[in-house]
Amino acid sequence: MTKKNSFLETLQRRHNFRYFKKEAPDKNIIDKILQMSIDHCPIKNDIWHFSVEVYGPEYQEEKNDLCIRTVCDSKVNKLPWEQQKGRYNHYLKNPQDEMFKTDDKKYNNQVIAPYLIVYRKKMWNHYGWERRLFRSDEQMKSYYPGYHGDISLISMGIHAYCISLLANYHNIDSSFCRCFVNPKVHLGPNNKIYDDGHIELTIGLGYEDKDLNNLIDSKKKQFRIEGKPNLDDVIKWQK
Repeated sequence: MTKKNSFLETLQRRHNFRYFKKEAPDKNIIDKILQMSIDHCPIKNDIWHFSVEVYGPEYQEEKNDLCIRTVCDSKVNKLPWEQQKGRYNHYLKNPQDEMFKTDDKKYNNQVIAPYLIVYRKKMWNHYGWERRLFRSDEQMKSYYPGYHGDISLISMGIHAYCISLLANYHNIDSSFCRCFVNPKVHLGPNNKIYDDGHIELTIGLGYEDKDLNNLIDSKKKQFRIEGKPNLDDVIKWQK
């Protein structure tokens, strides 16, 4: 039986990184984590103004196609698609190549994790007691007008963090990504996951490739540790 972590161990274990191993966790554990996120995550006014899609190991080709669209260099994004694919394949085999020295030249490989959780906005649903008060979605929209804006992102972020902690509690690693090229700029073909760019946030779930992360991103990891603000830089006790 897999050892579970304490609450403090879970918080300390969770961090963002680039590379996962190809080994996939048991799908039943992922299902359990997702069910627990529904059971225990707070959602503002119990209004689910987002959808959560899960792409398992069988979607590896689509994930690789998606990963090509995570590089943050606009010049790379405008290359002919076949050149972008060739550059990405070269990166997978030679991530230490000088041409990938800076972060904006690298890809966010966390999206090719064994399990990719994708968040999108959608027409919201209210599953709680208030649903009985309204006869139609139009009545609910007029009562909760703010939920058609960015307020839905609050619940997405809370839910995503909840999944990341539940995963780490079960000794499964998690890593976030939101670096996706605007489809109006990109020259790539349609991608099932990309869906014309309507992605708000993703989480990769699997097992971290620590050796590769330390090899490629050790400086970035150290920067994140040293770059934490002081308590009073962010938090102000009011007097």
